[in-house]
Amino acid sequence: MAPEATWSGDFGLVLGLTDTNPSLVQTDTPDDEVRYVVRFYFNADTVSLGPGGSLALFRAFSDALVPIVTVLLQSGGDSGRELVFTVKTDAAEASTAGIPVGSGWHLLELDWAAAGPGANDGFLHTRLDNAPTAGLELLDNDQSTIGVARWGAVVMAATPSGTLWLDDFASRRTGPIGPVLAGSLDLDGNGALEALTDGLLFLRSLFGFTGATLITSAVGNGCRYCTAPAIQSRLVALQAVLDIDDNGAVAPLTDGLLVLRFLFGFTGTTLTSGVIGGGAARSTPVSVAAYLDTLE
Repeated sequence: MAPEATWSGDFGLVLGLTDTNPSLVQTDTPDDEVRYVVRFYFNADTVSLGPGGSLALFRAFSDALVPIVTVLLQSGGDSGRELVFTVKTDAAEASTAGIPVGSGWHLLELDWAAAGPGANDGFLHTRLDNAPTAGLELLDNDQSTIGVARWGAVVMAATPSGTLWLDDFASRRTGPIGPVLAGSLDLDGNGALEALTDGLLFLRSLFGFTGATLITSAVGNGCRYCTAPAIQSRLVALQAVLDIDDNGAVAPLTDGLLVLRFLFGFTGTTLTSGVIGGGAARSTPVSVAAYLDTLE
């Protein structure tokens, strides 16, 4: 585990790839599941697959370790790499077309179901970065159940190199899991947005506070991210959305005060007066409030 590999929280999983030996995390908690929902984040920017190379990021098995669902990252497509999803059916396997994958962190969600007896109504629904992507429907897979799941560099073709980052694996039997709130201003992760916790943490961080001076008396009750390193890691993950006035810079006396005023309930010109940065593309009370609403 490593702090630089995190999407949210203190640590993520970092896997150095040097050969075709698997490197993975396994869970045996599935219990002959006929419905299995999975969500995780991955970043493969530094992974080199090479021509014809591929890497199974996730694979779910039966108790007898027969592959049931596979997520394959492979070379190809306009982006240089793509995802392919494969599902075992009673007769063979079914696979989706390749889905292009760009750079950066990606949110991947899978919802798999076995068919009812003789019904041919099994499916695999997938979402990439919180949008529906290729799936499989009307599957004849009523003989399939899931008892084991593996996540990481599960199977590799050719010899990859580089580093794979993974974070925030979650699974359940039914219902969507959804994204981790990495785009929320709830910096301490306690489920509440408050000026004197989240707003103060943001403002202190922009003034360069670290360690105890960052978090003292500014972390809310029931926090998920309670330590200074956890809060700082959270701010790194949020970096792309913290330029509130959209002027190309994140600064305490503009973006920091905008967030603090917003969390105190300021509206109209009292929200924005004197705290919009030079060259801001988002400068009116309406546009600033609308943007901050998306980070709640």
